[in-house]
Amino acid sequence: MAPPVYLTPSAAAQAKDTTASTEAELVEQIALSRQNYKEGLERLADYYTKNGNNMKLSWAKDELKALNTSPQYRFLIQAEVAGAELRATASAPGADVLYRDGMAYFSAGKPILATLAMNEGKLRLAIDRFNQVSRSIQQATR
Repeated sequence: MAPPVYLTPSAAAQAKDTTASTEAELVEQIALSRQNYKEGLERLADYYTKNGNNMKLSWAKDELKALNTSPQYRFLIQAEVAGAELRATASAPGADVLYRDGMAYFSAGKPILATLAMNEGKLRLAIDRFNQVSRSIQQATR
């Protein structure tokens, strides 16, 4: 009988130096890993369904159920970014354009009619525009 095969962590799963990472990048990595894990379990359940392995199908479904019912915390909270005391007092035409662009990209990247698929590219463009707005405000207040 052959000895069991143990999986070794992939390069991505091994510990990384997080000193250069931002909180947003780390949270995004977690969300992506969770989505990949969920999709992997769904593919595994589909495999067991097609191959008639009901015991392992039950395991995969149980794990999916646990994943779907486990809490998902919002590590990035809007109040941390903006702060309650901040209020717009003047209009900056360049920032207004960037903000409108960001909102348009954000709207285009949101899930479509109850599907979970998002347009990641549009959401990244929205984040980029919002970051540009933030930087322009910071520069203007110096």
